[in-house]
Amino acid sequence: MKKEANEEVTGHSQLTMQVVEHVRSLIAKGEQLFEKGVPERNIVACATCHGKNAEGAGIFPRLAGQHAEYIERQLHVIQDHLRKSPVMHGIIKDLKPDEMNALASFVQSK
Repeated sequence: MKKEANEEVTGHSQLTMQVVEHVRSLIAKGEQLFEKGVPERNIVACATCHGKNAEGAGIFPRLAGQHAEYIERQLHVIQDHLRKSPVMHGIIKDLKPDEMNALASFVQSK
């Protein structure tokens, strides 16, 4: 019985580490997109308008610390033209869903 319990704890620990590594990887990808964009697809770095630390600048809102689910939803809504945001429409039109998820995870981590 004790051996089975130890195996279960070890299994949970391994799963937890896999989840942690996945989240770290997701945040790193989001950071790359936020800071550099995707030049070959004409996607401008988010930091250009929203600030190096996602703190916002002028008319561009603060993104740092926003809930990832909210940010990701807003990106989809803007991309699908369900929310008017002429500046953002052009910038995010070619973002892929996994990139939106990574960006959202990154700004939440700030």
